[in-house]
Amino acid sequence: MSIRVLSTLNNNAYQTISFVTKDGETVKLTFRFIPSQESWIFDVESDSLTIYGLTLSAFVNLLDPYHNNITWGMYVWSQDGFDPWRIDDFSTGRIRVAITEDLENAVIEEFLNGTGSIQ
Repeated sequence: MSIRVLSTLNNNAYQTISFVTKDGETVKLTFRFIPSQESWIFDVESDSLTIYGLTLSAFVNLLDPYHNNITWGMYVWSQDGFDPWRIDDFSTGRIRVAITEDLENAVIEEFLNGTGSIQ
């Protein structure tokens, strides 16, 4: 299983990460910190999906509602269980964001549902 941790995220209020999936799809993620709301917002621009202004939250697969359009997912882990709310959430390691591909999504979902195991 291969999980791509977005380790280049830092404490900049505006940052963009681009990558290509195993299927050859080009993906651009833009993260913005909104101080007045104490939250992180992100945009997704890919060959098969464009979404603007999603709130980044500590969740298993934020993009699961779009699984019919994309073969990858985005997982957000929080050290303390709270959603991202500080500008230094990524640089301190309190929040980690990772990208998974279709097979990894299925394995993780089965594990969380109690019907599978991660090996």
